[in-house]
Amino acid sequence: MEPVTNDALATPQHEVQRKLGRSVLQLQLYEQLLKALLVHSQASGTTDTLLKEREKRAEKIKLQTLGGLVTSASKLLIRPFPYEELPELKAPPDKIHFHMRINFELDAKDASLIETQFKELVELRNDLVHHFTERFDVFSIEGCHAASRYLDECYVTIKAGYTQLRAWAEGVQQLLQEAGTYIQSDSYKNFLKSQLRPETGATDAPT
Repeated sequence: MEPVTNDALATPQHEVQRKLGRSVLQLQLYEQLLKALLVHSQASGTTDTLLKEREKRAEKIKLQTLGGLVTSASKLLIRPFPYEELPELKAPPDKIHFHMRINFELDAKDASLIETQFKELVELRNDLVHHFTERFDVFSIEGCHAASRYLDECYVTIKAGYTQLRAWAEGVQQLLQEAGTYIQSDSYKNFLKSQLRPETGATDAPT
């Protein structure tokens, strides 16, 4: 058996490098989109603290690994139906307190399926980043071909997850835009006015 020359290995190795980079890049895009979705799918605070609270939440989420992100997503975004209501928030008596959370109501089976997909993406990411060269001999032509086929499969899985997540993000974006439009509408302002009642002072009891 003739030894494999560097020239013969160059093309399959470059193909492996290209496909590995493509998959890792797609995973990073997935991670960035999931962070944005977690930040903007909820909001809480007074008129004075609402933006600061979002910035604090964004900084906290920014430091999470993909594993931490999918754990947060499972708790905050994926809610099996039926579900328990959120506890009432204690708002300051002299401030208007706003709380909003957007999530996806799923039955237990669908929720479990989504959580499994989350975990599979985390395992795939860890495998690509930490164990890829342990699994494939990229210094042989056969090893490069095997690695290339595996990376094609990985990319299909990652791309499907990203496409699903992007659809969710677009839905959240549309919902927030519609909510913002409604809050600024005359209909909503009239509704608020209809809920206000003038304060009345104490009166003497009739004689």
